Amino acid sequence: MAKQSLTPEELTEIRELVEVCNNLEGIQLKMNWDMLKERKGDQTDDFLYCEDGRLLGYFALFAIQSTEAEMIAAVHPDARCKGIFRQLFHAAYEQLKQRTIPKLLFVVDNKSESATAVAKHYGGQYQHSEYGMKLQTAKIQPKRHDNLLVRRATVADAQFCAQVASDAFGYPIRPAKDASFFELPTRRTYVFCLGEERIGTMQVVLYPETQGAGIYGFCVDKHHQGKGYGRQVLSEVVQELLQDGYPNVELEVACENKNALGLYQSIGFEEIGAIDYYAISVQ
Repeated sequence: MAKQSLTPEELTEIRELVEVCNNLEGIQLKMNWDMLKERKGDQTDDFLYCEDGRLLGYFALFAIQSTEAEMIAAVHPDARCKGIFRQLFHAAYEQLKQRTIPKLLFVVDNKSESATAVAKHYGGQYQHSEYGMKLQTAKIQPKRHDNLLVRRATVADAQFCAQVASDAFGYPIRPAKDASFFELPTRRTYVFCLGEERIGTMQVVLYPETQGAGIYGFCVDKHHQGKGYGRQVLSEVVQELLQDGYPNVELEVACENKNALGLYQSIGFEEIGAIDYYAISVQ
């Protein structure tokens, strides 16, 4: 069953399926729950396999940019080795071909031997890894830069946020977010400024049901890096999240980015796992 959006009931079933898989292998699938809730219904990104009204398999696409899509999948332990993943994979693969997205990334918890084997079976070539990190004991940093301001972004900052993220992460500039995005109650977009000059941005997704928060897209303009601005900004955002009742703060960082890893550790984040990315061509 291919879907362009998910109902609350389907999201609950997916959560239950993922929890079973996580418990079986002692892993934590990177599910991007906020993105699943916010599917716009204009393209097919979700594929479900059900038998007798029971969800046994799920395959999700996350095409954040036009050059590649990430995938995350789960098949119930009682229904494995029955071709369910193969059916879901081929349905998603055909969808990517129609949308002319040339690359698919398998997102794999590196503790999952089964997921790693599947990625390699389909020809996946290892690309890179990211650490998952979680705030343990917050280490408040001194405010060394009095002229450094952290504020919530508005739609007037949308183009800047898109441009600085593109420059920092090396992907094509994405369309600027509209006003409704900045009004979402479970999302916060921050902008950092030196006086009147904007120098960076950060996204935070809130999960009220678990008192959790995920930090994404944290970047400082390359001309202002290495000066301690990022450490002060991150410390301030973490303090705000704690004050607002979100103690379970998580983020991801590329394993080879030792500077960023050290920055997060200085704030009180510790590694809780790693995610491997395997790529295949879509032809």
